[in-house]
Amino acid sequence: MSRKLLSVILCVALVAIVIPLANAGTSGASSLVYGADNPNPPSNTTKLVFIHHSVGENWLNDYSGGLGGILQMANYFVSDTNYGWGPDSIGDNTDIGQWWSWFRGPNSATYTAALYNESGQNCDYSRLASDPGGENKVIMFKSCYPNSNLEGNPNDPVPSIASNPLKGNSGPLTVANAKGIYIDLLEYFKTRTDKLFIAVTAPPVQDPTYASNARAFNNWLVNDWLDGYGHNNVFVFDFYNVLTSNGGSPYINDIGEETGNHHRWWNDAVQHKTDGGGNTAAYPDGDDHPTAEGGQKGTAEFVPLLNVAFNRFTGVDPDPTPPPPPPTPSTRQCAHDSIGVTEPDYTWYLAEGATLGGFETWVLVQNPGTETAYVDLTFMTDAGEVAGPTLEIDGGSRETVNVASTVQTYNVSTKVDSTEPVVAERAMYYNNRTCAHDSVGVTAPDYTWYLAEGCTDGGFETWVLVQNPGTETATVTLTFMTDEGLVAGPTLEIEGGSRETINVANTVQTFNVSTKVDSTEPVVAERAMYYNNRTCAHDSVGVTAPDYTWYLAEGCTDGGFETWVLVQNPGTETATVTLTFMTDEGLVAGPTLEIEGGSRETINVASTVQTYDVSTRVVSTEPVVVERSMYYGL
Repeated sequence: MSRKLLSVILCVALVAIVIPLANAGTSGASSLVYGADNPNPPSNTTKLVFIHHSVGENWLNDYSGGLGGILQMANYFVSDTNYGWGPDSIGDNTDIGQWWSWFRGPNSATYTAALYNESGQNCDYSRLASDPGGENKVIMFKSCYPNSNLEGNPNDPVPSIASNPLKGNSGPLTVANAKGIYIDLLEYFKTRTDKLFIAVTAPPVQDPTYASNARAFNNWLVNDWLDGYGHNNVFVFDFYNVLTSNGGSPYINDIGEETGNHHRWWNDAVQHKTDGGGNTAAYPDGDDHPTAEGGQKGTAEFVPLLNVAFNRFTGVDPDPTPPPPPPTPSTRQCAHDSIGVTEPDYTWYLAEGATLGGFETWVLVQNPGTETAYVDLTFMTDAGEVAGPTLEIDGGSRETVNVASTVQTYNVSTKVDSTEPVVAERAMYYNNRTCAHDSVGVTAPDYTWYLAEGCTDGGFETWVLVQNPGTETATVTLTFMTDEGLVAGPTLEIEGGSRETINVANTVQTFNVSTKVDSTEPVVAERAMYYNNRTCAHDSVGVTAPDYTWYLAEGCTDGGFETWVLVQNPGTETATVTLTFMTDEGLVAGPTLEIEGGSRETINVASTVQTYDVSTRVVSTEPVVVERSMYYGL
């Protein structure tokens, strides 16, 4: 798939719960009472602007926190402000006291008008291609980590805004002064109930001097700030709390863990858990900027809460139906394909998957039997195993699982375990579903895999995905077969319960490349390809052995379609390979090729037949591996 470095359409909340707007499942009260909360994304594209500096920039970036790409998949059109932005360069000013200048100061009307109309990007992240127009509906604002160095005492009296020395300034930064600023902001927010304001707390620092004050202040924001506030247009995300526990190091996060500190959608409710870590930065990256893993945890926990807040704001109730299937564009600019299977099984492996950088990954489980199947999903990432959901799938039905609901990563494979025989596939989408690919799973890992297709020239990318579902580390060696012969590829150490991604272009740049994967432990291998800046893609799981005869049912060489047959000869002897095409007019003799051992050849079906309906049979004198790739509208 993509380089090693997070679509959020989340499961439906079916259980009625009562949660105050800013209270995240702890004690506390609000003047507003809610029934069942809804963590699903907006049905219509919603404009959001994020006021931030460097931590926010890293959080948005596809190759760090991945927030931009996930908001894109959740149907938010995202813009942002950064250093130097706006009238009077107000974008430079994001300390707690300076929020007063943005929303309450003498020039606030000028600043907010510019903010609400901002539609550009001031840092790098994936976002929706089309601006839906109009003003920004959601306003996110976040101070940087120095604002966690709050002096004073949490119980100090709060000054009036008229006598608050923090008003419009960076200091003096005390708990009481900070409370006074946020209390006064509500005077503005209540006048703009057409906007949803998301207050993101400042990240923690490593220095413990004022850590207890930061904890007290942010707990106050979550639990007490909105007491008596009679509107549903303000929500707090405790980014500080999320970044105070990790999975063992700053480079391993604790997404999905029961332990640790969290602010998230958990067990059909909003959870604000503060007793599972410390009060200081758990993801320092040298200084107090969070690591990519910390940002990814923030993304995973924030976006479902943003959806909850937005649906409270708009009054949207939970939808009792599952997420809709991916749309089929009438212009056919997006497609995917997979071979069928001849029988269901109890265990399936799906090597490919990504939920960052604009990618969506969906696991589809079909129960063709009559008994209910209890299905457990386990995700395998480059950081190890992550427990996925458990499903109850009635006989004769099918369920869809959004992998991003559990993990946000560029590298994720899936294992499906079922109490009844089922069938599992995996579908992926990219770039707002203008690009897609799909593959059925395999029922067992193996020591050797063959992948006939591959291209790393002419605008093509080829990625090999290797999943190790076992417990032992696998030593995996790749060998590439080109029209010029064998090329040695990399050797990897892949830990048990994890997945690795290999960019074939790092070794060979050619139009014709097949891959052999040899492993010391049973693994699963797939190959994903992208073309034309990832506006076109296809994918296939590998096969575990070559053979003498292959059949390819699909094919089309008319109406803008291309069909190519790829033949890999992994042996040492030259293979004589004959193709026969089967059309709606009958058999058509295809070419005969001499394919040397350790090489690969490509056949353009249109060189023999031009038709909407063509299948292929490949017969060889030596065992070979065969794939078929198709393109449309290139």
